[in-house]
Amino acid sequence: MVRNEMHSSKGESTPWVFGRVPNGYWDKAENRQKFCAWLGREYGLQKPSDWYRICQQDFRDKWGGGILANCYHDSPYAAIKDFNPDYDWKPWLFRRAPQRFWRKLANRRLFMDWLGEKLEFSQNSDWYQITKKDFYAHGGGGLLANYYNDSPLAALQDYRPRCAWKAWLFKSTPNGFWHVAENRRAYMVWLGQRLKLRTPEDWHGLRVVDFRQNAGAGLLIGFYDSSPRRAVTEYLEGVADSIPSKSVKPPRGRNAGDRSRRHRGE
Repeated sequence: MVRNEMHSSKGESTPWVFGRVPNGYWDKAENRQKFCAWLGREYGLQKPSDWYRICQQDFRDKWGGGILANCYHDSPYAAIKDFNPDYDWKPWLFRRAPQRFWRKLANRRLFMDWLGEKLEFSQNSDWYQITKKDFYAHGGGGLLANYYNDSPLAALQDYRPRCAWKAWLFKSTPNGFWHVAENRRAYMVWLGQRLKLRTPEDWHGLRVVDFRQNAGAGLLIGFYDSSPRRAVTEYLEGVADSIPSKSVKPPRGRNAGDRSRRHRGE
């Protein structure tokens, strides 16, 4: 009669290698601990951070599909956290974050807090340096792609909604951003305030270098064919009534003549 257990070279009981363990076996914490310790040795995991490499298939390949499904809802993160609860595990550093993990705002903010620390960001303006690559390199690729349409700006707006983020100050603007007239106008308003442009004459003095030095090169090249005049013309047409002119030309026609005669006392 073959007994439903097997022993490793170290004399350990490893009944899971038969594909089925006794009823209630995984209910005991010591058995779950024993399996995970054995699993770590099987894969040569020596330090806690090595466990981030483990995925669902790794459990299944080592007869751990049952424990993973029945005790941990198919979550390697949950299994490993149970195995070593004292380590500060980051769910996003596993190959896949737990199901529905990113749906919680608290989890998204937890990741952003951690990412800011990793990148040594200490104030809001530091976040303008962030790129898609930074998210993907630090376990946030799934978050960025699935929740923010691959837009760091959208992630920052969700993370710190009270900050008036300027999309053009990031290293790249979201796809289609400059195709929205309101966005182009917002940039021009900001540029005017930055360069203290108050009159049409001031605006018509803008040069290509002014756009390049103030995060507007993409707008100028991609939407206005590198023509400051075209950018200024579109903007002034929308705000003509609110911008004063340095010089006011004398009125023409009958009304002008009437005022001229009144001035001469006629």
